[in-house]
Amino acid sequence: MINTKQISRSMNYATITGGSIDSTVIGRNVPASAAFTNFQRGTSTFNGPNGITVLIDDVGTTDYQVTIQPLSQSGFIGEISIESKAANSFVVKNSGTDTTTQFGWILNAAIV
Repeated sequence: MINTKQISRSMNYATITGGSIDSTVIGRNVPASAAFTNFQRGTSTFNGPNGITVLIDDVGTTDYQVTIQPLSQSGFIGEISIESKAANSFVVKNSGTDTTTQFGWILNAAIV
């Protein structure tokens, strides 16, 4: 059950503001007691094994989840990893040589 003040959809992602989550959001189970404190989204471009630093609004923790979705594919992306999470940034690396494909990202931080 989702109890929210506002839900909107864009690019197959749900944006939820001002409410609480009681079951599953974007395929991830969260406890009924969890309250989302921050939900952000954006786009960036893969940069191969060197990675790309994605700046975010400070979430006050490094305990958050990031989901990456390539928006197209113009080269070999390879495996995608999220590294070096900080309260105001994270690094996305891909093992392939593609440095031109854009990706969408969503971040959610929850207090349990």
